[in-house]
Amino acid sequence: MNDRRKPVLMTLSLILLLLSSTGCFRQSGQDSDSDDGAPVNLIYYTIGEPDKDLQLVNDKINEIMAPKIGVTVTYIKVGWQEPGIA
Repeated sequence: MNDRRKPVLMTLSLILLLLSSTGCFRQSGQDSDSDDGAPVNLIYYTIGEPDKDLQLVNDKINEIMAPKIGVTVTYIKVGWQEPGIA
């Protein structure tokens, strides 16, 4: 019985591998919506009191990440005492 299951499991594993890798390749001539050269801005919220050098760190991260992978990050720290936080 174990000999019968092995080819089935191998076939299912191969199918799963092929299906999971189909979205990894981009065909030539296919344009994406965000491929205009402008960096994508990611907004990251955290809870806590804002650090004094948060803007300096944020600027340095963006200086490195924007040319390399086309992403900028905006860190927003929300204080514990601000209204609207339960």
